[in-house]
Amino acid sequence: MSTEDFKDITEDEMTDSQRSTFRKLWIKERIEDLIRECGCTREDAEFHGEHDWERFVGQAGFEARDEKIRHQRDMARGIY
Repeated sequence: MSTEDFKDITEDEMTDSQRSTFRKLWIKERIEDLIRECGCTREDAEFHGEHDWERFVGQAGFEARDEKIRHQRDMARGIY
């Protein structure tokens, strides 16, 4: 399972369980990105992954993500 499995569901449509799973997957994927792209140690990547999640949430990450999903739905229905 990956965050791709949540690409069509907005945050307000997620159950608490889905939201928790999405958070864990988002952080896991961020950790892997930091290790691969930045050369971070796993320990450093885990530290920054948690903080990056808080930054994502705090900087309206869910709102932007949800807006994109809703826009894509409207486009698929022919509503511009």
